[in-house]
Amino acid sequence: MGINRGLRASQQGHLDCLCGIYSLVNALAYLYDGRVKRKPLINALLREYKYHYDIYSLLTGGMDDDEMDYLIQSVLQQGYYYKHHPVIITKPYQKQTHLRTKKIINDISAFINCPNNRYQRVVLIGTQEHWSIIIGADNKYFYFFDSSGNIKAQHSSFSLIYQKTRHTLFSTSIYFIERPF
Repeated sequence: MGINRGLRASQQGHLDCLCGIYSLVNALAYLYDGRVKRKPLINALLREYKYHYDIYSLLTGGMDDDEMDYLIQSVLQQGYYYKHHPVIITKPYQKQTHLRTKKIINDISAFINCPNNRYQRVVLIGTQEHWSIIIGADNKYFYFFDSSGNIKAQHSSFSLIYQKTRHTLFSTSIYFIERPF
């Protein structure tokens, strides 16, 4: 598996807060080598979001992890997308306390770079200002397939301590996603 296979991430508008929606579209597009039809998927996600939440709030303020959980469960983990583009999604830190940033960074790197990888893997992360997809990791950087065009970020730019670094991690907003082969 190469990190960049010539795919191009969908780009969100500069004035909307749809990065959470785009991150789900980009995760499936990446895991299924671009075979997922992006427009129907984004429409399904927006339609389902609209049924339970205020769409204007999404456009202007983005989504939180509870809303992300709802979309994953209602769109990706059942129905058409579950049948045709199945993914295994876990939240390994959801109920953990006393976490350390270094452990999360090491776990993400190990998950992405698993040598016995029978799955293609990505990590969905939500920080204080953006949702993104991690597709690769080395000793210093995470690599992204991102709606804002972000390509990489240093591990040292992430922290669990609010506003200590550029990217604040939230344990409930980290999703390990894998495609079964």
